[in-house]
Amino acid sequence: MSEIEQKHIDRYLLLEKLHHRLEGSLHSSSDILSAAYGLGFETDYALDLLKYLKVNGYIEAIGKTTNVMLTPFGLRTAMRIDLAA
Repeated sequence: MSEIEQKHIDRYLLLEKLHHRLEGSLHSSSDILSAAYGLGFETDYALDLLKYLKVNGYIEAIGKTTNVMLTPFGLRTAMRIDLAA
C-alpha cells in the first residue's frame, strides 16, 4: 500500500473515531489529537490529518485549539463509513 493510500485510510479512521467519541452529535466537541493518539498516530502526522479534515469541511475547529466539532458533511461521511464497516 502506498503512503497516499494509507493516509487516506487514516483520515477516515480518525473521522470515524471522532464520530464515535461525539456519539454523532453536531453540538459536541472533542480533542482530535487525543483521538489520534488513541489510534497510535504521532503528533505531526495527526496534525496533518486534522488539517485535511478541516480544509475539506469534515470538521470545524473551535478557536485555535485541537477541539473540533463534526460538520453536517463530516457527520454524513462518518455515518457512511460506519455502514460500510
